[in-house]
Amino acid sequence: MRWMTLLLAAGLLMGTVRAEDKPKAPESKAESKPKKPKIYKVGDKVELTGVYKDLAGGTDVDLAKAFKESKKGVIFLWYSPTCPYCFRFVEEKTKLKEKYTKEGWTFIGVCSNSFNRRMPDAATHKKMYTKQKVPFPVINDIEQKVLARAFGAQRTPTYAVIPKATGKLGYLGSARGLKNKTPYLAPYLDAVGAGKEAPKLTAEMAAWG
Repeated sequence: MRWMTLLLAAGLLMGTVRAEDKPKAPESKAESKPKKPKIYKVGDKVELTGVYKDLAGGTDVDLAKAFKESKKGVIFLWYSPTCPYCFRFVEEKTKLKEKYTKEGWTFIGVCSNSFNRRMPDAATHKKMYTKQKVPFPVINDIEQKVLARAFGAQRTPTYAVIPKATGKLGYLGSARGLKNKTPYLAPYLDAVGAGKEAPKLTAEMAAWG
């Protein structure tokens, strides 16, 4: 009888240990899956956060502060120092920047990728931007690509505009047509800046160029 009692106690103890060793299931499906990053579409409210290094050698750029202090809103421009289309048209970008900065827009360059597999180091970036006479800060989004993912930017140059009046993504695409040279960005900024209805965005406007 005593032998049976000891055997029963040992069995209960082993069952307890096995139960404790068994890994716990996640409390919910939501907790076991990573959250998908926010991807903005035209018309979505945009939350600008984060402080980024300026690869062009200027002071750090606080996105929330830049948006708050801007009169008309923020214009992001994806720019790479190794993208031939980017630096071939720096003069065009400079004219856009000068005109619309005077009207209250804030230009911020973003470097997230390159046509080259290897990106130059920070010191080389600064030299290249100086040589190319890039007239705006170019913030470092290379490693994390937070902004590139958020706005779905896959090519350089790409523009994204968040007007101050709405705080929503209002424009995402090209500055002008690659083939017909039709301006897209300037008419949009002129209309929004004047408080008028913005031109309807088309698939062609989102094309690279």
